[in-house]
Formats: sequence, structure tokens, C-alpha cells
Amino acid sequence: MKTGRTAGILFIALGFVLTLLLQRSFLVQSDEGYTLNAAWQMWNGMKMYDDFRLFVAPGAGYAVFLAWKLAGGPSFLAARALSLAFAFSSSVAVFLILTRRGVRAAVLAVSVAAWAIAGAQYVMLNHNTFSSYAAAWLLFLLVRAADREGGSGRRWLVDHALIGVAAGAVFLFHQTKGPAVLLASIALVLSWARGARRVQAAAAVVAGFAAVVAPLLLVWRPSVLVREWFIVPLSNDYLGHTGASRPLAVACVLVVVGMVAVAMLLRDRTLMAVAAIQTALLASIIHNVESRHVAINSFPLIVFVPLALRQYAARTRPSAAPPVSQGVLTTFGMALIVMFAFGIALPNGRPVFKESTLYVDFIRRVPRNIFPSPRVAAARAIYAGPFMPGLYFALGKSNPFFVSETVVCDPACQQRLVAQLADVKPEIAFLNYTMIRHLGYQDDNPVDAYFRDRYVLCGPTAYEGMIVRAVSPGWCP
Repeated sequence: MKTGRTAGILFIALGFVLTLLLQRSFLVQSDEGYTLNAAWQMWNGMKMYDDFRLFVAPGAGYAVFLAWKLAGGPSFLAARALSLAFAFSSSVAVFLILTRRGVRAAVLAVSVAAWAIAGAQYVMLNHNTFSSYAAAWLLFLLVRAADREGGSGRRWLVDHALIGVAAGAVFLFHQTKGPAVLLASIALVLSWARGARRVQAAAAVVAGFAAVVAPLLLVWRPSVLVREWFIVPLSNDYLGHTGASRPLAVACVLVVVGMVAVAMLLRDRTLMAVAAIQTALLASIIHNVESRHVAINSFPLIVFVPLALRQYAARTRPSAAPPVSQGVLTTFGMALIVMFAFGIALPNGRPVFKESTLYVDFIRRVPRNIFPSPRVAAARAIYAGPFMPGLYFALGKSNPFFVSETVVCDPACQQRLVAQLADVKPEIAFLNYTMIRHLGYQDDNPVDAYFRDRYVLCGPTAYEGMIVRAVSPGWCP
């Protein structure tokens, strides 16, 4: 028992090191900046949805805001530590799901490492990743409830209520992913229970979900949430500014169909639960099926493969179930340490390490201010666009604008922003069209024309083709 506990601690520690090494950190990253900007605007006294537009549920922005409250002030390190904790917790959830069903040793290590790699394909500090991390715990709770389905009483109801709570947490981060996993969870518990227990199980899930989500209605009217989460994105052609891939979507659908078919063939409740959550996650991103979004929602597949192989082996050869081998786990862990040590030492490995969260945020503590200019510091207001919301926080400038991206902004939105620009009169405008070129952004709109007509073009910058315009030459950084 002691050996198993030691190996488990070692495994968890290695998982955390993997998270630190594989996750990358950026000076200015739009998707992370979207979350940081929401927290930053709240920190500066603005109310989400009422004072500024946000296309997503409030969970990510409020999580960062609360982290800053606990840290005593806004800092990127506090936000990064929060996102690291969330990311690592999802690896723990994957670990617990697999060990609960007897997966051990190298298979376990490879599976969790695969999720650490897949999860690192998208930035950590974002509503998309936060919602996936919460969904990993939802899957763990579903697997546990499936194992305990034969029970009864208070613990049985608590198991199902916790599933609803986890679905509510997903919803707080992502307004489409939450309902998708909730419906999948309800369908699963209805299929597991019999008679009156079916109603009780479903009611417990719904009650847990409502307990988490209902407080939103104490802060905002339902009409406001529907407008911000659905009407505004659709009316502003949000779906037309995504990187969806039809071949990848077809491949994902085929994988999901295969998972369901295998689960039905093996008649395994746990496998069906994993396949159902994978289906729900795919449905929630069907409008934006591209490689990074698929990667951060792939943990059910990563869990499904070893579980299905083990279940198949146990049914065909019951005596051939793989034994617990702590030695293999320890050897694999040491191999990972050696691999990364050589990677850091060799020329090809150093660039990867120097982009990692471990190096950027914890070892070197890279400053986020990419324009340490006295003129920028003296500016009363700046504008960052078309999609660089994190620059306000990085430069320590309040963001007074109701919208932080013109990528998704219809003519009425653009005219409103122009009126706000004329009122605020920012001294400096930071513009980066290269960053959003893949979205087909057109700069012949009233907002960009406002700066071309009224602001002077400053000299070239050293940061990735960013264009800087100032209200007069004296304000150029």
C-alpha cells in the first residue's frame, strides 16, 4: 500500500512538471487577453455585460478577478497560477478515472502525458480551456456514479447532485458546453436507473446544476445573458470568424460514432459515459472544429482508449488482466525526467523550454509591458485592436470601451465604438492586423478609418508587425 501511494505521489508530481513544461506563455496573446481584459475591466469598476460586451459566460473572468483579490492586486503571475491549478487538476481527474478502472503503470503514464500534451495545444487562461478542465471532473463524477449505481440513500443522491454541480461549473465557463454536458449527463443517469430512481437521479442532477447557475440571475436579467451569449455573437457573424475545418469535423464525428459503437459492443456503462461526454463536447464546438479546440476537448477519447482495451482484454482473457507494476511507472517517470533534461540542454530543446510557463513566468519572470515608454506611461488612454484586449492589462491602462474586439462588430457596433473613441480620445492606438489575418478581417471599416484619418503613423515597432498610431507625433512611443 505504501509503495502504491509513493508511486502515486511521484506520478502526480511528474504530471505537474509536465504541465509546467508543456504549457507555453506569451507576452501578448489574444485568447488569454480576452479573459484578462474581462477581469481587468471589472477591477477598474466596470460591470460585465452591462458596461462592456463579452461573448462568453462569466466564469473565467470572475475566476481571475477573485484570484487577484486573493493576491492583493492584479498580476499576471496570479492569473497564471490559477490557470495552472485548473490545468493540473484536469490531469488529476484523468488519473483518477483511469486508476479507478484498474489502469496502471506505463499505460496510465502515457495516457495522462497524452492529455498534458493535448491540453497544451490551446492557451490555459481562457474560457475554452477552463470549461474543459471542469468537464474532466464531470467525467470523473459520472464514472464514479456509474460504479455506485447499485447503491441507494443519501450518498446515491449526492453522487448525482455533484454531477449537476460539475455541469454547472462547465456552464459558468462556457455557455454552450455546459448545457451539452448537462443533457448528456441526464440522459446517462436516466439510462442507468430504473423506475422511480430515474426521476430522482435526474432531479438530483438538475438540482445540482441549478444551485450553481441560479445565482447568475441575481446579478443579470435573463434577457441580458441571452443577448450577450447568443444574440450578439450570431448577429455580429461570430460563426463567420472561426477556423472550422470540415474534414476535421467529419473525422471527429467518425471517431465519436466509433466510440459509441465500441461502448455498445462491450456493453460497458463507463465506456458509454465517456463516449457520451465526448459527443457532447464535440457538439459544443461544432461551429469551430479546428485542431486546438479539438485537442483541449479530447480527454474523453484519451481516457476511452485504455479503458476499452482493458475491458476487451478482461472479457476475452479474464486471467490476462495486467498486474499493477509500480516499477514500470517509476521507470517511465525517470525516462520522462531524462528526456526533458536532454531537451533543455540540446539546442533544439532550448527554444521550447524558453517558451514554457516554467521559464517565462516562474524562472525568468518576463515583464509583460512590451512598450516601456514614458509616452505610453503618460498616456491617459490607449486603444488596442482589432483583437488585442490583453494589451490594456499588460500596459496598465484602463479599458473604457464597451467592446474589446472589432473582429466581431457589425456596423452599428462600429459606429458606437467610433462615438466612444471620439469621446475618450485615446492618445495612442496599437493595431495588429497580422494576428487576425486568418480570420479574414477587413480594415476598411469606420473604426480603422478613424485612426487612419485622425492619427499619425509612428515608426516601426519591434513587436510582430504591430502598427502604432498617435494623436500627434509627440505621443509616438
